[in-house]
Amino acid sequence: GYQLNKPDLRRETERECNLVANRQKTKDDIVGPILNKMKDCYTVATRDARKLDEAMARHFQRVGVGNDTIVLQANFSECGNCQRAMALKQERQNPRGRANDPRKMLFCNTCQEGYIMPHRGRLCPKT
Repeated sequence: GYQLNKPDLRRETERECNLVANRQKTKDDIVGPILNKMKDCYTVATRDARKLDEAMARHFQRVGVGNDTIVLQANFSECGNCQRAMALKQERQNPRGRANDPRKMLFCNTCQEGYIMPHRGRLCPKT
């Protein structure tokens, strides 16, 4: 699996902050080392992003994949990854129970990537 939470880092950060509150250390004493550890976590998470994607894929279906959506307009936009056409899709039924407010998404068939669009605003195709 992939562990995103870091309880040891949080515990250490809280302990260090308590030392500052008790005037045993200064903010300058603790900020640098804590930020370096957080940077290391970010570097590992960024480097291993594919592992996180794979772990999530075991539990969740990708947005726009499957028979739960309908195509509203093909060739609506261009994919930022592969520069191929993306379709504007909409859920057949809203899983949250609001039948009058189904989610819309852009979906790239080549990359098999989907992106949920905001509910507000007007979507316009790329011209």
